[in-house]
Amino acid sequence: AVFYSHRRGESRPVDEVVETKSRLIDEGRIGGYDFSEVSPGTLRRANAVRRCTSVQNDYPLWARQTDLRLIQTCAELEAAFVSFAPLARGASGRRIIDPASFAPSDFRQTIPRIQGMDWQLNRAQIAACAASWI
Repeated sequence: AVFYSHRRGESRPVDEVVETKSRLIDEGRIGGYDFSEVSPGTLRRANAVRRCTSVQNDYPLWARQTDLRLIQTCAELEAAFVSFAPLARGASGRRIIDPASFAPSDFRQTIPRIQGMDWQLNRAQIAACAASWI
């Protein structure tokens, strides 16, 4: 089993987090450790303490260029890259979403790429990409 750190807190240095996970690996409690949503620099610092097994990150089909450095760093350090939300939380589904229709409690209200002017620009990008997916 691997042990994920999701959205690592800035209050604890990554080296300290990895040292704790290393002890758990050495004790046989976990088989490896992973991170979710870290930068290439954070991955490098973590990997300097002990090799990271994988990194999980948001990777929508229409916005892949944003994570290229992280994917390259994963390949260099031999850590797997695990994508999540390839359909961008509904933005790339059968119908183009309308953020104005989201309920006030919908967590997508907090995602900048699905709001305001960002959404208008991204919606055009999704439409261009969708044409090539068909």
